[in-house]
Amino acid sequence: MNEARLFVRYAAASIRAQAQYPASTAMLAIGQCLATGVEVVGIW
Repeated sequence: MNEARLFVRYAAASIRAQAQYPASTAMLAIGQCLATGVEVVGIW
């Protein structure tokens, strides 16, 4: 159970950190979507 609480605390800290830099979070999300799209095209 302690592992689950620790995970939740780490996840909350990550979300708080990402909320401080919304442009960075958006760029990471866009980059991930583009990378996934390139992989799909490569497989197709």
